[in-house]
Amino acid sequence: MRLYKYDFVRAVAIMFVVAVHSLYFVNSVHEQCAYPFYALQTIFFTGNVLFFLLSGKFNLREKKDDAAVKKFYYNKIRNIVVPIVIFFFIRTLYDLYPDYSLGLVVKTFIKNFVYDYSHIEYWFMYTLVGFLLVAPFLSHAFARFSKFEKKLFVGIGLGYHLVLLIVSDAGYPLGWSYLFFGFSFTFFIGGLIEDLFETKKSRCGLALTSVLCLLATMVLFHFDKTGGLQDSSPFYTVLAIGIYIGLLQLGEKMKPSRAVSFIAKHSFSIYLVHMMILIPLHSVIPVMEGPISFLGFLGAFAIAFSLSLLLAFVLDKCVVDPAELLFDKLFKRLLEKRKNTV
Repeated sequence: MRLYKYDFVRAVAIMFVVAVHSLYFVNSVHEQCAYPFYALQTIFFTGNVLFFLLSGKFNLREKKDDAAVKKFYYNKIRNIVVPIVIFFFIRTLYDLYPDYSLGLVVKTFIKNFVYDYSHIEYWFMYTLVGFLLVAPFLSHAFARFSKFEKKLFVGIGLGYHLVLLIVSDAGYPLGWSYLFFGFSFTFFIGGLIEDLFETKKSRCGLALTSVLCLLATMVLFHFDKTGGLQDSSPFYTVLAIGIYIGLLQLGEKMKPSRAVSFIAKHSFSIYLVHMMILIPLHSVIPVMEGPISFLGFLGAFAIAFSLSLLLAFVLDKCVVDPAELLFDKLFKRLLEKRKNTV
């Protein structure tokens, strides 16, 4: 059963992802645009953390037996890996157009799948799959955390990233490592974070702290201390957590919307196709001068998101869904064949 509040977070997260890439159309070097641009970029970049928090929330549930672990990996291959393979192949064809010689397509697809696409917006997929591989094992530990251990785990993680930010801005590398660094930290607190903000008082405190973290980020931006501000900074992480908890609260109070659930259902595919819509827009929509360039951003976002949603829906219905059904049939046939040979 889908819970609407999580669909709401998922829908906002994918809108943030498309929006942050649509900021290309803002004239960010103009003095009147720089600070609004960076503030919006910081907020929209939290879309990545929102997705990692959601993934951790649902994938770190403890698996009670071996059958549950097997089902987990089966579902991840079916619902994550199969679509990734399909969309990576489509993106390869998109990038190679109009040269579709068989040898080049196969070679480029393999190269893209193994390595090259980890350097574009698809980096998220490579990172997510890595987290999912270890999730069933670590879920046993996270499921047994006491309230104190949850607070301590989050506190240690934020503290480490604060030290990293300070040391890095001072011009020194930090030699001390931490297992749950960067986005792995946000993934693995996905199942913990809601328990820490159950009271209205704690949520109000988080909301205020989130605003202060955004202001702190803008101050650091002013002084050109931008290293890690939009990925590993604790200010960025706290801001994202604040948005996450706020959206969950809002989603609980809202009347469920079919449009929101529809967007959430196709959010994974929207993520995988949206740049194929945005890239051609770079040559169609000019970057205007000054603050008016924000109108270009709004127009590009509206076009890119609408077309990405439409394309994602069509590809899900016509390609991804049939491929997943085929995967089910092949796997079932393989199991039957294996039983017959035993």
